Amino acid sequence: MNMNHNYKRLSIYSRGLEHAAKIIESIDTIRPYRLGEQIASSCVSIPSNIAEGSQRLSEKEFIRYLTFSSGSAAELETQLNIILLAKKYNTLPLEEWIKETEEINAMIRALIRKLSSH
Repeated sequence: MNMNHNYKRLSIYSRGLEHAAKIIESIDTIRPYRLGEQIASSCVSIPSNIAEGSQRLSEKEFIRYLTFSSGSAAELETQLNIILLAKKYNTLPLEEWIKETEEINAMIRALIRKLSSH
């Protein structure tokens, strides 16, 4: 097993987990419900893929799951930008959520580059 990556110690995991929790606290106000469900799914997938990938047997597989996590972050950012442009949910901290999503994704991409260079 890949013992080098304890996901609970990775800052990208803890930030992704906290970010998902913040979004899920407020997501039930978003209509249509399907969009809220997609946002919830995207934000939960970020730390979930980091955790799952860290438990895979090879570095290559871990990198693969990190790319899934990065894709989920891009998906989440897109969904939040759609809501921001629609100007329907001015009470939600969308710009803050988008910025945090961008920062987490940058951290994921940096880890992918670091692991890929070995």
